[in-house]
Amino acid sequence: QLSYPYSTREAVAMVRHLQLFPADGLLGAAENVFAFDSHQPQLAAQIGTELRRHGIPAGLGSSHFSVRLADEQPLPPAEPVEMW
Repeated sequence: QLSYPYSTREAVAMVRHLQLFPADGLLGAAENVFAFDSHQPQLAAQIGTELRRHGIPAGLGSSHFSVRLADEQPLPPAEPVEMW
């Protein structure tokens, strides 16, 4: 069990990172947000497990996320759903 309540703060930090560095991708953002925690192997393993449980194919190793992704597929053009 994680003693620190990982929450919206980390999700917002990942989104902020992706906005600033879109080429890093989701795993790069996660690595940036959880970099401090990767120095504690047991905690890093727990975080990796939780990320995978929620569909992020990450496993924290000693210093980097390891990932096995499928081939990239192009997305259709974005369509606005609603205007404010």
